[in-house]
Amino acid sequence: MPKVRVKYFLTFKDITGKMEEEIVLDGEGTVDELLKLLIKKYGKKFERSILDEKEQLSPYLKILVNEKEAGPKAKLEENDVVYILFPPSGGKGK
Repeated sequence: MPKVRVKYFLTFKDITGKMEEEIVLDGEGTVDELLKLLIKKYGKKFERSILDEKEQLSPYLKILVNEKEAGPKAKLEENDVVYILFPPSGGKGK
């Protein structure tokens, strides 16, 4: 049952009303389990933000674990830091 710290950015900070929080996972300890717990906690608005129309994770969503990109099957360990965000967009490089 790992306890992880979740950091929210932009849209997710607005939905949760928090910059970060600690979550205790009680199942398999994966990113997928964490996202399901967060959907249950924050409801449809959170769910619509992370899932596409096919109810798959949005291709624009970025999940980082300890600052490295992670997929839904990634295992989470005690004290991992999970970042949930959409990368900034816009502007052209020179």
